[in-house]
Amino acid sequence: MRDEHPKREQLPFGYALLILSVSFLVILLPTLLLQTKVQPLFFLAWTASFLLLRGKGYPFEALQTGMTDSCKKAVSPILILFCSGAMIGAWNQCGAIPFMTAVGVSIIRAQWYLPVAFCVVLLFAFLTGTVFGACGTVGAVLLATGRSMGFPAQLCVGAVTAGGFLGYALSPAADCTNAASSLAGVDLMKSIRYQGRMTGRAAVLCAVMFGVLNRLVPLEGGTGAGGEAFYQELTVSMRLGWPALLPLVLVVVLLVKRQPTVITLASGALAGVLLSLFYQRVSVKQAVQALWEGGNFSDWTGDLLRVFETGGIKSMADTAILFVFAFALFGLFESGGVTEAVLGPLLNWADQSWKGDLVTVLAGFVTNLISASGMCSFIFTASCLAPIYAKRGWNRLDLVRSAFVGCLFMSLWIPWHSNVITPAALMGVEDGQTGFLTAVPALILLCYILLEALSYGRRRGAKK
Repeated sequence: MRDEHPKREQLPFGYALLILSVSFLVILLPTLLLQTKVQPLFFLAWTASFLLLRGKGYPFEALQTGMTDSCKKAVSPILILFCSGAMIGAWNQCGAIPFMTAVGVSIIRAQWYLPVAFCVVLLFAFLTGTVFGACGTVGAVLLATGRSMGFPAQLCVGAVTAGGFLGYALSPAADCTNAASSLAGVDLMKSIRYQGRMTGRAAVLCAVMFGVLNRLVPLEGGTGAGGEAFYQELTVSMRLGWPALLPLVLVVVLLVKRQPTVITLASGALAGVLLSLFYQRVSVKQAVQALWEGGNFSDWTGDLLRVFETGGIKSMADTAILFVFAFALFGLFESGGVTEAVLGPLLNWADQSWKGDLVTVLAGFVTNLISASGMCSFIFTASCLAPIYAKRGWNRLDLVRSAFVGCLFMSLWIPWHSNVITPAALMGVEDGQTGFLTAVPALILLCYILLEALSYGRRRGAKK
């Protein structure tokens, strides 16, 4: 029987590089120069790549199969995103997130401000899956509190942003963890636990470092009264007490029992709705609406509640659309042989898994230098390298872990990167005040990867 889609010759390196460059520039230039949304740019890049591959004679059916097979991988992360958005909205409405934030801010004293600020923002980012939201809400409050105590702005911002990015990297609700695990073809919770060993150690080291720095800073006064005032104002606006933590307890129990992520997040959202109804005593319409639009406190007393008007399924729509176009684009790259042709020369050197990990870190960092976008870096790096890891039998959990170092944490070394500029703007500080402490987690994690790679290389050499 004749093969309907005969195997084609490998795509020439120059033509493959042209396709990749056109796609990259279509996404990069309007983003940097015009500040346009990235979703329609991925659509244009997908269209251009499709036409270029068709021009080379690739049959429509083969390319369509590659796209649809790739887009199937986007269904699970999109459902997780929608469930996490619903959970965040419900938790804001029921008081879970406001209560945890208020408690964290109220216990701060000058003697341990930096490590507590670091841990509070880490927890907030972990629970909500957003580093920018963490910096723009509780981070801004903590920054004001720290300054009132006499701490330099660079130390405050360093503690807040470092905690935010480490918590974000560990969160099952974060778009980066969902994108990286899905593109690599691994289970979300397995990837979080695997790279969590590395990220968790970095978090402990950062907390110790900020504790030491806290002892070295000469303070001019201030005891954290601003944090207590924040707590008092919130308690006047809504009911805040330990019952608000019941949805969190439920989610933790389900995670410990290793239930599927979608079920865990959806259960957390449902618990938030029930708590909104019976604890905060909101209307059914408002409790349900929080699942879609996030927390809504427009008719409540207290301006501080406005910082918790986040979350909701609708807030994840842009990222979900990005996932569809991104997965379709890289399905084209894989079915058309673009990735293999472009990365072939580099991966000829990477004949062992530890070298592949170093290539992943480097690819993520270089993409960040050019695109100034962490999500673009994740999508390009994981999509291009996942087929190589699979083909060579390497552990794709290592791909995810290395991608986090190069695509997320090393972006903090780039002054013009959105991961540096956006948190500074949300907290109302100048870009130069972010300081070198923000990039400390990246240095720790890079050293971890390099030491592990060198150790693996030596073990391999000793066996030979």
